[in-house]
Amino acid sequence: MQDIFHQSYESYIQWAGRISDTRLITLMRVTLLFAVPTLVFYWTFITNYRRGFGRIFVSLVGIGVVLWMPLQVPWECMARAWILTICVLLLLYLPGAIPFLVFKEAGRQRRFRTALYGLLLVLLLVGMIWS
Repeated sequence: MQDIFHQSYESYIQWAGRISDTRLITLMRVTLLFAVPTLVFYWTFITNYRRGFGRIFVSLVGIGVVLWMPLQVPWECMARAWILTICVLLLLYLPGAIPFLVFKEAGRQRRFRTALYGLLLVLLLVGMIWS
């Protein structure tokens, strides 16, 4: 049993090491595009800051910084596997967390969550085809 897990772990690390740099950077950038607004909305949620313009403005500035900053990928297979794993897990979680931090009503949260997962799918498809 241990051998099966070890072999699958090794094959995952080798597969992650073969992913092109541009695709991994695209995945990292999309993750950061969702992580920055989540951090801003979390901060405004815990400080009880309810002005919408300030939250949106800071989120847009953060998104601009994410799009502007250069990203580099390490060449080690193990580091690439960890980056890939963290990005995928965050991309599964973050679009579901943002609506909870923005809206109080469950219906609006559900619609916004659906829209964010749709946006995530479009960004990933465009990013992977473009790279």
